[in-house]
Amino acid sequence: RGKPATHKVYGIPQPTNLVSYVWWLGFIIVAELDIPDRFTHLLSEEVLNLHRGQGLDIFWPDILRHLTEQEYIQVACGKASSILCPSVKIMMAFVTTNTDVDYVSLINLFGMYGQIWDDYMNLQMQLTWYTNAKGLADSISGGRFSFPIIMPLEKSLKTL
Repeated sequence: RGKPATHKVYGIPQPTNLVSYVWWLGFIIVAELDIPDRFTHLLSEEVLNLHRGQGLDIFWPDILRHLTEQEYIQVACGKASSILCPSVKIMMAFVTTNTDVDYVSLINLFGMYGQIWDDYMNLQMQLTWYTNAKGLADSISGGRFSFPIIMPLEKSLKTL
């Protein structure tokens, strides 16, 4: 935050290529670890989840309607939680106690909280440290309805 986004400095192709390169580098490292194939599958699954979440976030402004709360949660979990889920799932695979505890649900809550907090903070004019870093209402100006907008819209549509 507070610094120009990579694609603003280098253009879109270089950062896109770099991200792809780093993901594949991660796959190579995992493949060399002599771990069961299920971990490679797990990593692949989470990379796909991350791209689905980002894809939905990119697609969101193009559908010309606000997302439902459930759709918003799907986007938030795909974007925010997918970064943490691979490590948590790998740790869960190695635990010897409390094997029935699903920590992924907790990670998804952290992801949703982070996304909702970000949406809320983005609408706060008096927080200059935040608006200087991201801009005021950049989600809305980008064509996306943020969570603080979706909630009242859903409630008002249910009362019609």
